[in-house]
Amino acid sequence: MKKNRYFKGLITVFLVIIGVCGIGWFTWHLGRMFVGLVSTNMTNSPAEVQASDSRILNLPDIVFWTCQVGVFKDHKNVEAQLESLSRKGWKAAVLTEEPYTVAVGSFAGKEDALALSSLLAKDGIEAWVKEVSFPALHYKVNGKNTEEVIRILTLSNSLLREPGNNSVPDKAKLVVESVFTSECPSDFAQLKHALVQVLTTPDANDDHDYTYNQNILNLYAEYKQVTTKFFTEKT
Repeated sequence: MKKNRYFKGLITVFLVIIGVCGIGWFTWHLGRMFVGLVSTNMTNSPAEVQASDSRILNLPDIVFWTCQVGVFKDHKNVEAQLESLSRKGWKAAVLTEEPYTVAVGSFAGKEDALALSSLLAKDGIEAWVKEVSFPALHYKVNGKNTEEVIRILTLSNSLLREPGNNSVPDKAKLVVESVFTSECPSDFAQLKHALVQVLTTPDANDDHDYTYNQNILNLYAEYKQVTTKFFTEKT
């Protein structure tokens, strides 16, 4: 009699465990479905945070023109090229790895990039004008400093999609102070620094000052690196 009660107790415990596991699996599966469904229904609208959930972030794709000044397999050659360009007064950025692609400037149109390539040629720098694109991103932002991270990512995306006319857009100048005072995780420190450089770029004194466009390309390099490293859900 006692043995029967013992076995009945074991069976009850076993059934409870199966039930709990089933509920857990069902909840997890629904969570995955929710994220997937949201991801497949995103559009290329301006960078925004979905109203239904302030942690769901949508960043549209980025397309621009740049001046490619070198492709290298060895990182030492990359460093040498960056140093050489810096001595001549140009700020370059590494856009890809394996191979390493080095470029200068970011522009909305091909004509502006061609104008910069002519200036580079005068300094003895061979450049190839090319179009660059980066896909739209969609993911959840959780954890500490969520609002600050969202602000940095959305503002960076907006500036990258509209490189502007060699100067900081007026609407972006309005949020400079909020970016300065915001705290963000250490992983986003370099992106924030690049963003601050863009927002504080002095207005161009003439048509041949491409400081802003060079800073924009540096912002793109940091944006691409941090989003590629931490976020894998892409539309």
